[in-house]
Amino acid sequence: MNLRLGELVTSGALGEIRRVDLVLATPAPPQGDPRWSPELAGGATMDLGCYVLDAARQLGAWIGAAPQVVHADATLRAPGVDAAMRVELGYPGGVTGRCVWDMDAAERIMTWTVTGTEGAATSPAFAVPHTDNRLVVTRDSRTSEEVLGDQTSYTYQLARLAAALRGGPPFPVTIDGSVANAELIDECYRRAGLAPRAT
Repeated sequence: MNLRLGELVTSGALGEIRRVDLVLATPAPPQGDPRWSPELAGGATMDLGCYVLDAARQLGAWIGAAPQVVHADATLRAPGVDAAMRVELGYPGGVTGRCVWDMDAAERIMTWTVTGTEGAATSPAFAVPHTDNRLVVTRDSRTSEEVLGDQTSYTYQLARLAAALRGGPPFPVTIDGSVANAELIDECYRRAGLAPRAT
């Protein structure tokens, strides 16, 4: 899914990229769930926001412009523990981003939309693509659907890792990328008036 979305972005099929919108929302886990524990770095940002920000950074890699946090605000479940966060991003060159993650939502939403001057593409379930393996593309007022692989993302990740270990293309996730994602998470916390999670 991500590879095909990247092809649409980098090929110019969507025109000049102007915006990215990412939403990752799930119903709340039970009150005693570890994901709500501040001692275990709980909260929506660590559980859901990390995926949203990684996708926003992936767009940045495709367009050659890393995102910066412009604004963030959080809804708290308990002191210091976010149930939801809304983040505005800015990319060099004027591309904007809207990111929302919510671990106390009424329904499950996992959309990733990239909009350019010539069209838009949406992954309806970017975090769990095997549950909806479509990529919905709108260009020239016409909408089409591309149906992509239907295995779990873990299956594709394992295949890529195995290929890299056998001397194939390098695994796409790097330590530097993981550190950059953690730094963006910390900046979201700071912009929302929260302390970054302890190391």
